[in-house]
Amino acid sequence: MALTGLLLVACGDATPTPTGLIAPSGQITPANTIAPGSSTTYEPPRSASEQVRIGSLAPDFTLNTLDNQVVKLSQYRGKPVLINFWATWCPPCEAELPMLEQTYQANQDKLVILGVNMREDAGTVAGRVDKAGLKYPVVLDGNGDVTNRYQVRVFPTSLFIDKNGIVQRIILGPLTEDTIRSALDRVYSIK
Repeated sequence: MALTGLLLVACGDATPTPTGLIAPSGQITPANTIAPGSSTTYEPPRSASEQVRIGSLAPDFTLNTLDNQVVKLSQYRGKPVLINFWATWCPPCEAELPMLEQTYQANQDKLVILGVNMREDAGTVAGRVDKAGLKYPVVLDGNGDVTNRYQVRVFPTSLFIDKNGIVQRIILGPLTEDTIRSALDRVYSIK
């Protein structure tokens, strides 16, 4: 029963153990650090200056929306941004979509939400976006470059970025109303 909870924390291929999960690579790792081994290419550790972490400038990227509009992260400078890395095959990702849409509807005048979908075809993603009634922009990371650049190994992963482009909070695993509220309090308080 307890292992079921661990497995729902993050999506990916893993084998349960009493202390965590065995990743596809064979190493034992906490449950909230597993991502699919079959669809994610290995990237060696990055130098400290290249790591995405709290207090660092969020790396810029350009991706297309489902209706083929170009979105560049830096175009939103001046507004806080919540980047949510997700996939349709990930139950915790699916479960948080209504909460993200509700957050978007309540804050769309002062917050940008970007859903970054990794390596799924536009038809699959569009079907899920339509079913969930999402109005915030969803972009396609077809080759996984942005997901790798952000070192995402857990789905979902959310980054809260302030209006200056600085990462203020990184949440691995599903969001809750409390984590969204506290993260937004932080990014909205940045002058």
